[in-house]
Amino acid sequence: MITYFKSHFLLSDSILGYAALALVLAAVSFLIYRWALPKPIPGIPYDKKVARSIFGNLPELISWQKVHGRPILYMTDYCRRLGSPLAQVWLGPLRKPALVLTDFTEIENLTQRRAKEFGRGRDFTQSFRYVVPEFHVALEKEDPRYSANKDLLKDTMTPTFLQNVSSPQIYMRSTNLVSLWKFKHEHAHGRAFDAFEDIFSAASDMILAAAIAVNDENSAIVQQLKYLESFDGELPLQFDEKFNSVVFSHLPDLAHIKGLERLSHHIGEQVLSAFPNTMHYYRLLKDKVLRQSYAWVKRFEAMEIQKSISRLENKFITSVLDHMVQRERKAADSKGIESNYFRNGIFDEVGSWLETHGTWHVLLTFPVVNCNLRQYHAEAYQAGRQPTKEEIAGADIPYLHAITQETLRMRPPFPALIRSNLVDTEIMGYRIPKGTTILIPSSEPGQDEPAIPVPEDLRTKSNITKRRPDWSPEDVHLYNPDRWLKSDKEIGRLKFDPSAGPMQSFGFGPRQCFGNKLAYIQLRTLVTLLFWNFKFVELDGEIASLQGHESTTLIPNYCYVKLEEVTA
Repeated sequence: MITYFKSHFLLSDSILGYAALALVLAAVSFLIYRWALPKPIPGIPYDKKVARSIFGNLPELISWQKVHGRPILYMTDYCRRLGSPLAQVWLGPLRKPALVLTDFTEIENLTQRRAKEFGRGRDFTQSFRYVVPEFHVALEKEDPRYSANKDLLKDTMTPTFLQNVSSPQIYMRSTNLVSLWKFKHEHAHGRAFDAFEDIFSAASDMILAAAIAVNDENSAIVQQLKYLESFDGELPLQFDEKFNSVVFSHLPDLAHIKGLERLSHHIGEQVLSAFPNTMHYYRLLKDKVLRQSYAWVKRFEAMEIQKSISRLENKFITSVLDHMVQRERKAADSKGIESNYFRNGIFDEVGSWLETHGTWHVLLTFPVVNCNLRQYHAEAYQAGRQPTKEEIAGADIPYLHAITQETLRMRPPFPALIRSNLVDTEIMGYRIPKGTTILIPSSEPGQDEPAIPVPEDLRTKSNITKRRPDWSPEDVHLYNPDRWLKSDKEIGRLKFDPSAGPMQSFGFGPRQCFGNKLAYIQLRTLVTLLFWNFKFVELDGEIASLQGHESTTLIPNYCYVKLEEVTA
């Protein structure tokens, strides 16, 4: 009996011990859970529901992406639901809140007039860390590598360099696309064809030409045209009855093009990932093409650097890389040291040009707009030829500028800008602690949809007097290049007004897109030559959709063209 009671009490003690341990574990788990919950910045609007989950907005964001394909639009929808142009989000567990800013006037002020308060921030530089970590845009100004790399690129965005070095290369590669499309138009028999690969290849060629003076052997468009012409009248064509389109056989990508495309896409994956470090190594483990891409691109860049070194004695600059190599030698000579042409900074600056090039293919999202250029290039028209690069550069064609600007307004190439405040500061009356990430969607209310109302007393005082007029809420969602044209009584015709209303496709201030001037030259040159040679026929059905998805840049879901050749 005594033994029974001892066993009974020992068992009871054991049960009580386990129960106590379970209670302690539950209490600790609850405290950890409470500790891990999102911690809002006081006063700034947020969704109370997402703040009750350690995952914050992440589940909602993933669901949105599955349905809509563009996660950045979740941010603008989130702000509209909250009725505030400034809101806070949590993009993963144990993360500080990020702010979403969607008021154009405040964005322009923050990026242009308050640039000293806001840097690019870790969330931005993280996206480049595993591809081009020493690209100057991925470095803060305080980093000594920033100044060294910027010095390599000095003068490459000046009008003289762009017109004398970059523009001839861009013009040549643009004419290659015209030649390819003339061939395809001849064999398409009035049907549309998918132009995405051509657009991507042309973008690659133009940037490769400007960056490294790529030759025809490494030109994707030239090689594709040679490939199609090699069939000598026996061109294998497939017809897609669903889209009433023709499918052309496509030459397998050149190794360096395939590698550049994959690394460019990887930068986009990093931008969109809640866990960029983990996902980078996971993708490296699982994706053989990604692993190979690093080797392909590195080998290609090293080969092109060697070519530029061999051209040093010519002292005739044909590309940005030639310019960088010359500046590297001058810098080394001034310090009395040996030039290091193969240092990481040079590789990454070259790589940044090649891997972030998908800026302008969104232009053909709106191909039905056609521009009569012949009145502006009368000499070329009368001579029966295309305008020269000099004629294109010197022509003031308001409607052409308006088409470009309106397309970039409706389909900005980059999903968002990312900033981080370098000091404790204030935005729209709210105190923002140092180091807060600020997400600025490129498609925000006020730019291509009605603005979210903002009380004037919340605006920065300098904003009230220095602001662009708002677009009309009745037609802000419509594609209308005329909105950028203003009557000028002095010159007696319409004039292009780049400040007619909100648009921030390339950002503002000292941290705006470094290559925006080059992008506009690409756009102006290519669009002029395409409109000169072709009329773009309006599409219908699914392939006329304007929807897209996000990577490093905004990519249209469908990029079909239907052409009529202009002969007179």
